[in-house]
Amino acid sequence: MQLAPEARTDVFHLQLSVTNACNLQCVHCYRDESKAFRDELSVEEMIALFEQFKAFVDRRGMEGLITFGGGEPLLRRDLGLLSRVAHSMGLAVRIISNGVLSARQAEYLAEWGIRLVQVSLDGATAEVHDRVRGAGMFEKALEGCRNLLAAGVHVNHKVTLMKGFNDHQIPEFFALANRERIPLLSFAHLIPIGSGSNLLTLSAEEHLQIFETIAAEGARSEFTRFEFRESGYDRSMAWGRKRDHVTGEGRWHLAIDADGTIFTSRRMGMKIGNIRQTTLEEIWEHPVLVTLRDGKYEGKCGNCELFSICGGGSRPAAYAATGSLLAEDPNCWYTPQGAALVTA
Repeated sequence: MQLAPEARTDVFHLQLSVTNACNLQCVHCYRDESKAFRDELSVEEMIALFEQFKAFVDRRGMEGLITFGGGEPLLRRDLGLLSRVAHSMGLAVRIISNGVLSARQAEYLAEWGIRLVQVSLDGATAEVHDRVRGAGMFEKALEGCRNLLAAGVHVNHKVTLMKGFNDHQIPEFFALANRERIPLLSFAHLIPIGSGSNLLTLSAEEHLQIFETIAAEGARSEFTRFEFRESGYDRSMAWGRKRDHVTGEGRWHLAIDADGTIFTSRRMGMKIGNIRQTTLEEIWEHPVLVTLRDGKYEGKCGNCELFSICGGGSRPAAYAATGSLLAEDPNCWYTPQGAALVTA
């Protein structure tokens, strides 16, 4: 299984929201509203941030990856300019989108130097996807994916697993992706923040069952491969091998919102500053990020022989469940055997 960019320690990932505006209102969104902020970063501020980020990664001998998100990033009218500028600096650029607007913008994205569009697909059928994202959105998302592929843009499907919605559809997701010639299915579990805080969450045992199903379906998949964006995959399927994902918070990941607010990651939701008042170099020494890098976790994560494999699991899940950065991962089903913690 090919490593995701966030799983590589030589790539620093900046998730950058270019607007808070969105054309959908999804039941699990981590945002409270879908309107643009009144004070979103200007083109000039965005370009200055690109320059700062390029210098930041160069000093560390790393590659820089920017993921434009939102809201829905395709609603930002100057996204093409931003994409071309970032690309000209040697920064890899990709987009997280609901896919709806891609149907008529696919050729533009290819011209802008976009390498990949990750399209959120939260149901393998119209019935389930539209229940999450709105009537008619399933077919529009698929149309967007088809047009992107036809334009030469790589497309991944991103699935947020939600109890009572799509947790039973793993075989159908693989069947759909293979039929549509989507090379990668990217799975993640729900982090209950924002609108998602009102939804049911999967238990640790249910996560294990889903991981086993994903692995089984993935082994049979003819074309589409898969990844799981949580460290739990390593615990269930890949003990002892080189890890495919370790939480990037505090290590090789930051998120910046459209108004400049800086987060450890957008799925965690902890605000640690604003790019208008501080620099990336300064924020990298923020006590929260230093704490995450130290990795002195609590509960069973602090005394687990598998720590060097999973790195302490999902910090966003732990924080959402307890309000603590260092709490044990609530989605982990593994019981440590009593070995002392060995940090990676």
